[in-house]
Amino acid sequence: MEQYRMAQQDLHLIFIDLEKVYDRVPREILWKAVEKKGVRVAYIRAIQDMYDRVSTSVRTQGGESDDFPITIGLHQGSTLSPYLFTLILDVLTEQIQEIAPRCMLFADDIVLLGESREELNERLETWRRALETHGFRLSRSKSEYMECKFNKRRRVSNSEVKIEDHIIPQVTRFKYLGSVIQDDGEIEGDVNHRIQAGWMKWRKASGVLCDAKVPIKLKGKFYRTAVRPAILYGTECWAVKSQHENKGVLSGGGSVRETNASAETWIQMVNGIQGTTSVVLAGLVAALKLVGGDLTDHMFLFLGAREVS
Repeated sequence: MEQYRMAQQDLHLIFIDLEKVYDRVPREILWKAVEKKGVRVAYIRAIQDMYDRVSTSVRTQGGESDDFPITIGLHQGSTLSPYLFTLILDVLTEQIQEIAPRCMLFADDIVLLGESREELNERLETWRRALETHGFRLSRSKSEYMECKFNKRRRVSNSEVKIEDHIIPQVTRFKYLGSVIQDDGEIEGDVNHRIQAGWMKWRKASGVLCDAKVPIKLKGKFYRTAVRPAILYGTECWAVKSQHENKGVLSGGGSVRETNASAETWIQMVNGIQGTTSVVLAGLVAALKLVGGDLTDHMFLFLGAREVS
């Protein structure tokens, strides 16, 4: 996206959602896919044993139904199912896949890119035929379209992005693989989302991090394992500008670098994890002096890090 913005070239994206994808996998396609991918015969037979003569029943208020066989779909909750589905999707679309980022696949999360709506429609129709002829179905209501208008010269297009006769709704933001993508190419939405994610992890871990009986060294390890990854997820892909860096206090090690988003003020306090009331109160007092207002007007995120003195 950053390359298209620098080249001042429009970018069109569609985020495809597949309906009940695990429930629609035909078994014959599953066996052909694992065989084509070179899976060992012993493994194939073991997987077939897992799916052979599987039956289930439905429990309702009126009682439990009789057992009936399941002859389609992958097992729900199985750690093997995502891997099997990836093999199936790769086999079914190997003739139409393009080099990233023109086409991005992660399990059932599919993103297609184009430089015009017409080009995107052609690519979308190709994918629809490839998948729906094998029992899958593209969601008409959950798939979303985004247009990034980076070209200053406006090009008028009367076409709509469609799946058959259904017009795909256009959005300005979309969350893909945990990262927020904006149609203007900026990162404010993702920064805001990362800070909130870090704050939620901190709140869940506060019982450990704020316990005076827990050693400080253990708190640091717990923070680096549970809290920091939630904050730093996807930040290596950010196209950070100087204006972002100047908006707040930076923490070391490539941490969240923007602390002012929209009308809310986010203060990132860099401090060693002490878990004591005095540190928390001192941080709040210092932050309020910087931003002004009442305590209830802001959300404060305290990060433990030793990189910044």
